[in-house]
Amino acid sequence: MKRLNLIIFSTFLISPFSFAENNLKHTVGATVSTFGFFNFENTRTEEFTSGASLEHDTYYRYMMNEYIGIENGFMVGGGGLIRDALGDKHNGEIRNRYYFGFRSALYAQYPLIKKLYLYTKVGGALNHLGYSINENKFKLKDKGVYGALGMKYKFTSGWSIDIEHKRITGGNFESHTYALGSSYSF
Repeated sequence: MKRLNLIIFSTFLISPFSFAENNLKHTVGATVSTFGFFNFENTRTEEFTSGASLEHDTYYRYMMNEYIGIENGFMVGGGGLIRDALGDKHNGEIRNRYYFGFRSALYAQYPLIKKLYLYTKVGGALNHLGYSINENKFKLKDKGVYGALGMKYKFTSGWSIDIEHKRITGGNFESHTYALGSSYSF
């Protein structure tokens, strides 16, 4: 009888944790990227491509079921950091290119093997762009498309690590980055 009680008691203790991964609906996370490029068109319709873009993205995701969710985030990034620092004249006189903004995306994931998932994000973004030519500063608002494709490994504790390729396009700029991130689901 004591064994039966122990088995029943341990089953009740362990079962919430064994099914917890499927019931985790909320996720917060962040990604950081230092590799990619930032293609920018200024108000004079001159195009510039900047290497060494830097981006940070913080997000919240709500999973409607095991495969589909909605994600909202805040991102900030820029391009040409190394060229600006070295005084490279390849991009003319344009300097200090940056963007920041909010995004909302539909999130879909598919398990490849246990704990390893392939995912995609598709949505829209509202960005604020800025740059300077000579000593004049310019600011623009831009709407665009946000997309990402990545892989995620989930740990049993709710933590996961991600690697993804992001693409953000708008009327005046385009950004491609490869990001590494981490998230926590609860």
